Amino acid sequence: MVTVYYPFSIPYKDVPGAGLVPAVEVELYYGGRLARAVGVFDSGSTHTVFSVVHAEALGIDDVTQGEFFSAMTMSGRSVEYYLFDVEMALRIQEHPVRFPGRVGFFPARSPRNILGRIVVFSRFEIGFKESGQRVQIRPEE
Repeated sequence: MVTVYYPFSIPYKDVPGAGLVPAVEVELYYGGRLARAVGVFDSGSTHTVFSVVHAEALGIDDVTQGEFFSAMTMSGRSVEYYLFDVEMALRIQEHPVRFPGRVGFFPARSPRNILGRIVVFSRFEIGFKESGQRVQIRPEE
C-alpha cells in the first residue's frame, strides 16, 4: 500500500451558489496587475478558467483576443473561453505558491472559477477528504 503525505489540509469554502466546495483563494498576475479570486478544484476540467471580471481587473479589456477554446460540461452544455499566459498563486494557508500558467477567461460573468488539470493539478498532488470537507494539497517536487 502507498501512503501519500499531504503537508497542507484546507477546509472547503462556502462559495455563493455552490455551497461548501473544495476551493482555494487564488491570485492572478498579468501586466503588473493583481486580481484575487476563489477557484474550485475540478478534476474533470482540462483548463483553469475564470470569470471575465478577473480579466478586467488584470487590464484585459477584450478576452476574445486570447486563444479560443470550447468545452462540453458534464451536463452537455458547450462553454467558450479564451486562454492567456499569466502568473498565478494558490493561497495555501500562509504559503502562497506562485507559478506561470495558461489560464482561460469566460467572455461573460461566471459564478464559478475553475481550477483544472493542466495548470493546477499538474503542479500539485490534490486529495479530497469528503467526510471531513477538506482538500489535501502537496506541491509537486
